[in-house]
Amino acid sequence: LTLLRIPRTIKVIILMIVVVFFAILTRLQPSVARASIMAIIGLIAYGWIRKPDYINLLSLAGLLMLLRRPLQLFDVGVELSFAATFGIIYAVPKVNSWLSFLNGRWGGYLRNFLIVIATTMAAQAAVMPLMAHYFQNLPLSGILANIPMIFLASLATVLGIAFYFSNLLGSWLAHLISIPLGSTLHLTVIVLRFFAGLPLANINIASLSWPIIILFWLLLYLGFEFTAKRRLSKLSIVVVLLVSNIFIWGQLIKPRANWNLEFLDLGRNHAWIYSGINQPTVACYDCFSSQDDVDNVLLPHLLNHHAGKLDYLFTSTPDSGAIKELRSEFNPKLISFSGNDSGQGTIPLTYLASTTYSAQSNFPANIKVFWKKSDNKKGYEGLLPALVVGNGTIILADWTGAEILDGLDIAQTRLLELPWSAYAQSTCLKAIERVNPEVVVFSPDRYSQAIPREREKLTHSAGRVLATSLFGGISISGVDTAITIETMKPVFTERK
Repeated sequence: LTLLRIPRTIKVIILMIVVVFFAILTRLQPSVARASIMAIIGLIAYGWIRKPDYINLLSLAGLLMLLRRPLQLFDVGVELSFAATFGIIYAVPKVNSWLSFLNGRWGGYLRNFLIVIATTMAAQAAVMPLMAHYFQNLPLSGILANIPMIFLASLATVLGIAFYFSNLLGSWLAHLISIPLGSTLHLTVIVLRFFAGLPLANINIASLSWPIIILFWLLLYLGFEFTAKRRLSKLSIVVVLLVSNIFIWGQLIKPRANWNLEFLDLGRNHAWIYSGINQPTVACYDCFSSQDDVDNVLLPHLLNHHAGKLDYLFTSTPDSGAIKELRSEFNPKLISFSGNDSGQGTIPLTYLASTTYSAQSNFPANIKVFWKKSDNKKGYEGLLPALVVGNGTIILADWTGAEILDGLDIAQTRLLELPWSAYAQSTCLKAIERVNPEVVVFSPDRYSQAIPREREKLTHSAGRVLATSLFGGISISGVDTAITIETMKPVFTERK
């Protein structure tokens, strides 16, 4: 468009149409929708604002997305997108001004090439601590791979759009365009495989805490400012003082959580861990799909974050090898609704009513367990652990457990866990309406085959709705009347 000498306003309108069309073409996937919103706001600034402040525009894009879906704030993809974009709009203009001495035809080519390198390095530097926090690895080859990938991805996008429209004109034209498009995609795969196979392409490291991440960004900012100006500006000093105060006062006034409940992201398998001050460590693990998540996730997480302590273990799959491994490692008291496991360490279930049972007399005061006997009289149909925290209750219900709620009188509900099962929607909505929880967490159950990737597939109810399939691991802490929600990733370690 620049070569055609089109007026800026017309150029911006054309580019906005292309962005919207591309977003629709990809079925408005969340990542594409985010990028499209950012691109449109940037184009508006480029076309109609004389001196745009791109950091403020990025903040506006974030506000618009959070107004539609507030829980995107906890989405890893959103955090990575905004970090990368901020790194680019902060660093690249400064690098561009440093390269102003490169003039002429060949100097311009070199300048554009160096800008591309600066762009990919700025994005990688901004997202690097987040990659370490969420995925425990640093993709060092990404810095090099992004340089050819920028050109290949741009070429593939242009050819892809041309291929789509060429189908409207005739198959011969579409076939002609498909040749360079196929070659570009094939070359893209070759380039990605090459860089992925390089030594030290990915380095596994320990997960970084949020204070370390913020400190990394602060030092990166100060180093960049000092390099650019040979001194620290007043703004840099203000930023240092502000961040220092946040750290100091944050540590001084940060209350200690009375309890903590973690939901681990194990795909179709279900796991949560509860711990509290002077309280036993209680966990649940249901093995619905054969995989190595006990060795790779659950055991290392218990050893690293709970001092290898596990007092009670709930399960609906007591005969699985994974449960036997957990019992061998930690020797917890087992609570299962199968009704068939009478081995050592199993807590017996005590009859209380014709259809509802409870083993609360065998537990500490803050743990209550309710279940329902199956119609065939051979086992137990549903299990509902209820954890008393302060003046409220945490209810961890499977599909049948949601039905058990109808016959119970439970105090203020801080958190309610429900199953993924699509056909349990009416039961889930009825349970949510009855107990009116502060937070709803959806988890895998034995009837859920497909993993839900969108909030609308879980429930249309209002409130704070979470799921490991949407946010990864979730850590929920409580102190007095406040609840804190954080995304988390278990630290993977090799067992000796």
